Amino acid sequence: TVALAKTGKFEKARTVYDDYVRQHPQDALFLPATHYLAEAAYASGDRQSAHELFSVLARDGNPADYVAKGLSGVAWSQLESDRPVESAATFERLLNDYPDSPFAAEAALARAQALEKVGQNDAALATYHVVLDKYPHSKELPSVLLGAARLHDRLQQDKQADALYERLMKEYPRLPQRAAALYQWAWVLVDLERASDADAVFARIHERHKTSHHWADATYRLAERAANERDFDRAGKLTDELIDAKTD
Repeated sequence: TVALAKTGKFEKARTVYDDYVRQHPQDALFLPATHYLAEAAYASGDRQSAHELFSVLARDGNPADYVAKGLSGVAWSQLESDRPVESAATFERLLNDYPDSPFAAEAALARAQALEKVGQNDAALATYHVVLDKYPHSKELPSVLLGAARLHDRLQQDKQADALYERLMKEYPRLPQRAAALYQWAWVLVDLERASDADAVFARIHERHKTSHHWADATYRLAERAANERDFDRAGKLTDELIDAKTD
């Protein structure tokens, strides 16, 4: 089963697996084989088979680590199949029943994203903050900080968004989405009527993220503010940079 799955022959692997299960239902390698095949099904895009196999792992009575793996896989399969409500419920079960699982922080992040997708923003925010409070050293933390900051911003909770964006910038200087996060943070500062602070953040995009698609608008905002303050030399310089860059 594993050899066939590794070589991409998933349908044949599933046939061999089904024969194996019928002939050796109590075999010690049943759960490891099921887990491997479930992961292979998920990776191949076969969400239905992945869901079925992860559900086998999630059965009551299985060892806790396999149940946690199964619940995680079921929830991800549901989310990928555009069933966010069911996915959020499965992730919630994983969090409640196995809070110390290595999948818990990832489950909380995914649950928050699923809840956000269906407009349950308060529940999504609460779930983001579960990770911030209970799993502060998880690898999911930068995504959680960014997701929570964006949601606070969207709900016009600007002070909370500001605090999270500031923390994100300090703790994760190599964040892949750094330019986008800086841009969103700058507009939160504008909403808080902290124009000078917003200007400083737009300037960081202008100076350090010239290839970002946020560079042009950040540069324009700096030029606009310079013109409003009658600093025409700076406004002209920034405007020339925009024109020379041939932005859209």
